[in-house]
Amino acid sequence: MFFEGHHSALSDFCIITHDAPTVDFPLHLHQALELYLVTSGRVLAEIDGQDYILEKNQAVLVFPYQRHSYKILQRAEHLDCIFSPDFAPEFYRDKQQVCPTNNKFDFDINLIPTKDEYLLKKSFIYLMLNEFNKN
Repeated sequence: MFFEGHHSALSDFCIITHDAPTVDFPLHLHQALELYLVTSGRVLAEIDGQDYILEKNQAVLVFPYQRHSYKILQRAEHLDCIFSPDFAPEFYRDKQQVCPTNNKFDFDINLIPTKDEYLLKKSFIYLMLNEFNKN
């Protein structure tokens, strides 16, 4: 297992990668929140020892310091969004002392922003967090 220290929890950042072929990613943790959304194929996400099978339109939200990994079960593509708790302070303020019992939720891939603009990223994060809360 390794720790990704380059994701600072002290700054207002959001990194979104999309449409890259998915590869296995070993067990790790970091200070940031992470949305992992499958756009095609099947992926096994392991979060704090719990397994989730993800298919198209399914996602997991990983909280800071949760151990997690991804293993490809069927050729897959995904969106990976890593963001600082400061990027969505209203959400994190209410959740920072807890971890979810179920990290998986459904999310419509048609809602993924098509441009790399700050306000689009911000609205996408809040939309995704709202969907997570509903589940």
